[in-house]
Amino acid sequence: NEFSSPELPAVLFPPEDPVALGRQVIQNYPCSGCHTLPDLGWTGVTGPSLDGIGERMQRLAATGSASIEDYIHNSIRHPGEYIVPGYSAVMPQFNDEASEANYMSEDDLTAIIAYLLTQ
Repeated sequence: NEFSSPELPAVLFPPEDPVALGRQVIQNYPCSGCHTLPDLGWTGVTGPSLDGIGERMQRLAATGSASIEDYIHNSIRHPGEYIVPGYSAVMPQFNDEASEANYMSEDDLTAIIAYLLTQ
């Protein structure tokens, strides 16, 4: 029991469902410090709410993104390209190279996007 924890099975055997995986892996990143997301109990105020992000078509039109998935992807990889009105450009960029600061794998990002689209 000393070497066991309730979180261990989730790490060793991640969910196959991309939404469930996204819900799990998003909690490995510091998003909760700034964003609001009721499903996970996040109450940040520095960044916009992530609740209903998949339905915000006005943002999609404002950014010129091809799809809401592209908008979320670009918002994480290049957060300074489009700043949500009323918020500052303080979100860190999450990079796709393991050697760079704030690394986020493309697999994690894909799962996070799948999860956020259900919120």
